[in-house]
Amino acid sequence: MTERRTLNIDDLPDQAEPTGPILLSAPAYSSLAGILQAALDHAAEGKGHQRHAQADDKPFLEQPIIEIARMLGGMTGHSYQIMKKAQEANRMVDRRQYNAACGELLGIINYAAAAILVIREIETESGDFDTDKLD
Repeated sequence: MTERRTLNIDDLPDQAEPTGPILLSAPAYSSLAGILQAALDHAAEGKGHQRHAQADDKPFLEQPIIEIARMLGGMTGHSYQIMKKAQEANRMVDRRQYNAACGELLGIINYAAAAILVIREIETESGDFDTDKLD
């Protein structure tokens, strides 16, 4: 059985602090786990939640980040948002707005995760399952 430990949030940058404990199954990747947790928190409690989950606490799969992709039939919008946010993060770093840049990058992680969910839905609906493992 793999050892599990809780990440020390003092090891993370300001914008990447998770709101709760992180259980890790790969301690060598605790820094990555902290960032992924921060991205989840960003979506579940930050700007994404405030703008898109609305008062009824709409599940992620029913929020515009997924619903609009379904209407458009793919992940093109996600690709656009990822590129736009990366460009803005670069400009923010140039202006020394480091926390804001980190916030944009957390948004990129969430758009990428949403794109993966959309791809998996497309795959399931098509019945054409990819037999390669996800790397």
